[in-house]
Amino acid sequence: MRLRHGVTVEQAIKVLEERISSAQQVINDSGSDGRRPAYLTWVDATQQHLRTVFADTEIEDSLLERGYWHICGMASQFDHQMKILNRIIGEELAFQVGHPGIFGNPGGRLGEIASQLRELRRLASREGCICVPDTNALLHYKRFDELPWIALLRKPLVRLVFPIVVVRELDAKKYARREEFQGRARDLLTLIDRFVSASPPDGYSEVRSGVTVEVLPDERGHLRMPGHDNDEEILERCEFLRQVTGDPVTLITGDSGMRITAQSRGIDVFKLSSDNLLPKFKQQDGLTA
Repeated sequence: MRLRHGVTVEQAIKVLEERISSAQQVINDSGSDGRRPAYLTWVDATQQHLRTVFADTEIEDSLLERGYWHICGMASQFDHQMKILNRIIGEELAFQVGHPGIFGNPGGRLGEIASQLRELRRLASREGCICVPDTNALLHYKRFDELPWIALLRKPLVRLVFPIVVVRELDAKKYARREEFQGRARDLLTLIDRFVSASPPDGYSEVRSGVTVEVLPDERGHLRMPGHDNDEEILERCEFLRQVTGDPVTLITGDSGMRITAQSRGIDVFKLSSDNLLPKFKQQDGLTA
């Protein structure tokens, strides 16, 4: 689930709610041709509306995955066939939008997606400079809980956010050829797990005064873009955070290539200096005697 550039979470929720509400017209339709024409029109219009707010077709495609093609091809020359067809359409709509017009209707699959977006709004409910450390920053530099973030970034409040792709990349590093990466990855995962386990219901833990840490979970059904590597996925999540919160998001890295790519996409970057490199990497880079 990726929002189009410039689209806010509120706009996406509004589109989903409108399409759920509009399905009531299909449910109430009892024309001579049954519900099929109204249903097909609704699906077409819903696809078009979803394209205006979502950059991928994940949600749009779900409209066609269950009964859509069966409904398109089913004959309805006779009354009993039309009754069966109308019932199938009703069941399909119940899956997609629930039961519009009924108090407390969760809204089916589209309503579930709207609920996920509402849950993400909590990310915008707190103040602070949102920072996403990449795997390079975590493996090659001082531990994130030891760095003086407020002094480095010159911000009074700093929120360190770890996308799941970073956690998975660290997990893979536990089995890297280089032993220093294996131990470092295990140490970092244990540390992140400690903070996550201590998180209150609002989903973040305090590292020290003015600095918090949280994990950005993937939404249910989240799919990575085909061909994207881990760096691309991290940048995608930075852009997603920026859309969800409406605030700037800063990538933390020591990798020049990652910095250049991020800046080309309009993502703010803070490049860690050699002063914060681990001694072993300073030696490898010829920065120490």
